Amino acid sequence: MKQVTWRTGRRLRAQFARQWGLQVMLLLAIWALSEGMVRALHLPIPGGIVGMGLLLVALECGVISVRWFRHGASRLLSHLILFLIPAMLAVVNHHELASMTGLKLLAAVLIGTPLVMVGTAAVVEAGFRLRVCRAS
Repeated sequence: MKQVTWRTGRRLRAQFARQWGLQVMLLLAIWALSEGMVRALHLPIPGGIVGMGLLLVALECGVISVRWFRHGASRLLSHLILFLIPAMLAVVNHHELASMTGLKLLAAVLIGTPLVMVGTAAVVEAGFRLRVCRAS
């Protein structure tokens, strides 16, 4: 078995600092642990807030390095808009939307929206033609 030396550990930390996927997974693990802690202790604070507080304390105490999360946090922040879209929140809050019900709703939206747009355009066009005919 290969013994982990100081240099090997340093190399592993440097490699981890470049792997944004692992960083995101670690951030998610911190969130999940803090969420479990909040539920177990019946705290009136969201798990995400507790997780951010724990992460801040660990960063300030030097237990972990900012480099370990820089790329992963940047990736999450660059896709932040996905978490703020109301439709995304509906999917997160209503798991049944990810099932057959959700597929039916998606089909209704994808088919219904163009039909409404075409119908509206046809009514507007008919209205303009009637207006032109009356003016002549």
